[in-house]
Amino acid sequence: MTQAELAARSGVATPEISKIESGARAAGLVTLEKLARGLQVEPWELLRATPSGQPPAPTDPEQRLAALMAGQPEDVKQRALLVLTALVTPLR
Repeated sequence: MTQAELAARSGVATPEISKIESGARAAGLVTLEKLARGLQVEPWELLRATPSGQPPAPTDPEQRLAALMAGQPEDVKQRALLVLTALVTPLR
């Protein structure tokens, strides 16, 4: 699939896809979700691929969460924290 085809399927601009693919830019959560939808895969599947020779994503869940949140805008971090809190808080 070309970058232009992925852009059309995902709604992510071709120049942004190019920067992500070359490693010049990291993809945020929303962008990862869009790209995954365009590729018809789950977002986490994009995190384990390392065709550029970069080290694989950490396997420890806490390290994976930290890596995923690194560089994200504060509002994304806050939303992720709300979701995680809801997941780990027992129902009363």
